[in-house]
Amino acid sequence: MVAGDQGPVRASDESASVAPLPTLDLCVMNPPFVRSVGGNLLFGSIPDQRGEMQAELARRVRESHLSASSTAGLGSVFAAVADRHVKEGGRIALVLPAAVTAGVAWGRTRDLIDHGYVLETLIASHDPERWNFSENTDLSEVLLIARKRDRLKDSDNAISDEPTRFVNLWRNPSSGTHALAIAERISRGAAAPLGTATKPEHGMSEIIVGTQKYGEVIELPWGMVRGNPWLGCAFAQTNLVRAAWTIRQGRLYFPGRNRTIPIPMRRLGDIGELGPDRRDIADGFTVSTGRTRYPALMGHRAELIRTIAVKPNKYLSPRSAAASGRPLRDVGLLWPRAGNLMIAERSRLNTQRFLAVRLPEPSLSNVWWPLRLKSENTAAEKVIALWFNSTLGLLVSIAHRIPTEGAWIQFKKPTIENLPILDVTSMPNDQIRRLAAFYDSIAGTEFDTIMNMANDPVRADIDHAFSQILNLPSSNSLRAELANEPIIKLRPCFEEKLPLVPTAQLEFELI
Repeated sequence: MVAGDQGPVRASDESASVAPLPTLDLCVMNPPFVRSVGGNLLFGSIPDQRGEMQAELARRVRESHLSASSTAGLGSVFAAVADRHVKEGGRIALVLPAAVTAGVAWGRTRDLIDHGYVLETLIASHDPERWNFSENTDLSEVLLIARKRDRLKDSDNAISDEPTRFVNLWRNPSSGTHALAIAERISRGAAAPLGTATKPEHGMSEIIVGTQKYGEVIELPWGMVRGNPWLGCAFAQTNLVRAAWTIRQGRLYFPGRNRTIPIPMRRLGDIGELGPDRRDIADGFTVSTGRTRYPALMGHRAELIRTIAVKPNKYLSPRSAAASGRPLRDVGLLWPRAGNLMIAERSRLNTQRFLAVRLPEPSLSNVWWPLRLKSENTAAEKVIALWFNSTLGLLVSIAHRIPTEGAWIQFKKPTIENLPILDVTSMPNDQIRRLAAFYDSIAGTEFDTIMNMANDPVRADIDHAFSQILNLPSSNSLRAELANEPIIKLRPCFEEKLPLVPTAQLEFELI
């Protein structure tokens, strides 16, 4: 209890305080990341009032018309509040979870930047020993710098050609001195243009400090970045970012070739429909101890799921009553959305084997997205399963991941629905038939883990089949590069540990 002008003030008394903010030229923040899922720690360890506080936060976000989502966490709200106080032409610099680059919950924050700013720089750590910039977290993080648009000068056309730099750090600096040296090198160097789908670039801009490589820098025009997932930091290696960027537009990039190669691509949501998520399954079913009419693929244990063709491993029983505190889902609405194809909802890229598998009968799942094609086609299902586990399919899928913590990634439903995949609806029947026959030939063959893709003969055979049947160049080199990514192998791009540059030499670099 403390004394005030109006007498004692008790902890239980309701009070409010206002801390006015000035108009800012620069706002630098490392906002809190806590959010209302997982441990439900959005407001820390105050469980009795947390529900009321969440509701109040949602009300304030809504009534204040903030471009933020409390589902993403307090970081999204802090960014939107900061926007209200940054002057036109000023800058905002934020350390945020890497999920901001593609995460569904972070869509409103990306929209805030897309429409109100020019994203000037996005920096990501691909250092498997430290994916983060903040202390006290293991989450993958990014650092973004954006300039607020001047409403009188910065029309969409005026800013469309302004560059967005993506800095992919192979090594996260270990001290302030290292960080300053890296920043100076980046500011002095020219970023490598990523190029376009029809006119590829091949340049590479390395961040070299002393004798050590710290990463690579690329750039794209802001007009090509805004409105899309921010994929420029999807990989540590520039060639992989280029390949993922062009494949979104239906072209294949291969280093050293002066032209890209067309490949039919289409949004997955235009080809098929995804089934219910784990929460709906739990609200409609329980796991049965015996066989029922509702087969399911439960779990994603790499030691059990070893082939691309799998069988249901559990059966479900419809609930007769709702679970405590939950609604009862209508099985008549859930079961028709079962599918033979399963797309991973989340994955550990260093231990698991598949991003997609196929079952002989429609099924549901708790950690896979069931996929039912809009036009039933067993052969096309087999081709899609192959595609997701080919080098090209892995490349484009991983590029669109929602980063969580290094190799631990997620694929939310809107992400998968918007994912570009091989367009099986436009391919000649002969190509579909031959690829489906190849699927049958390897359906029972055991795959190695994704981490060991470079040495997996089954994946090499899949890539060879796509190259031969679709008349594409070999993916062998691309597969080796992808296998070398830190998020997959959990080792730096450099195999050996290089010695740290002495502090005196770093200081010399700054002069």
